[in-house]
Amino acid sequence: MLERNSVQAKQAIDRFDRADQSAGLRQEIDGIKSQMTELQRRVSEIEIVRKMRNAIDSIEAPTGRFILKLDAEWPNSPARLMVKDLTVKVVRGDTR
Repeated sequence: MLERNSVQAKQAIDRFDRADQSAGLRQEIDGIKSQMTELQRRVSEIEIVRKMRNAIDSIEAPTGRFILKLDAEWPNSPARLMVKDLTVKVVRGDTR
């Protein structure tokens, strides 16, 4: 979503760029382009998802060891963190 919006913003800037070549507007457009490039470098939705998945995986692994020590119905089943629901789900059978 962020990437699509940035593409649309870049297209709008390019249209302005072709329409008016005044020095002040040119500098402002160049500044905005520079800011957009920096923000795109910092915020990548794919990178955020990857980092979140890595963090969740690092929590899920030790959770499985804790479940073995509990009086669980399915102690050998993996536990998954469901971020959207803010829950822990025990999955019967390996679904990875």
